[in-house]
Amino acid sequence: MRRWNGWGDDQTEAHLPAPTRQLLEDAVGAARPSVADASLADVCAAVEGALHGALRDEDERVHVFTHRSHVYPTGASVHTTFVFRLAADADATLERWRRLKDVASRAIVGERATISHQHGVGTDHAPYLGAEKGALGVRALERLVAAFDGRELLNPGKLVSRAEGAPAPARSPASAARGGVRA
Repeated sequence: MRRWNGWGDDQTEAHLPAPTRQLLEDAVGAARPSVADASLADVCAAVEGALHGALRDEDERVHVFTHRSHVYPTGASVHTTFVFRLAADADATLERWRRLKDVASRAIVGERATISHQHGVGTDHAPYLGAEKGALGVRALERLVAAFDGRELLNPGKLVSRAEGAPAPARSPASAARGGVRA
């Protein structure tokens, strides 16, 4: 058995229950969209179906399960977890995770569910922001960032780019060398 972070020795691993030993050889990911009640079943089916088939070309299966994690008057947030086998090396495993995250995210925005929910968009979901918010929504976010963080001190370029025509932030030579912005 491959060891995860060097845990244990052969004797210790032999005493782990089979499901625990299996999880140490697998990787886990998740998707958490918010969904209107009327489309809950469709969104879950689309996300789970996309994940189930994403690694078929590698003859790999993906275990997928979903539960409602937050319930609102107009819908719910669902939490879809996917478990997949580690690839031969870390880079290949990361590429599998990226593929799975991509097909799940595409299914979410394809069903017009929100990809952001309570955790916000973040860098993992930023490529799908335009599909959810539309060009006008992204431009509005860019302008809000420019208005409230004109010097781009708060995670510059992580969610949206600087609004077209907005002045570049002022940088000192030392700050620019470090990749920072002058305060």
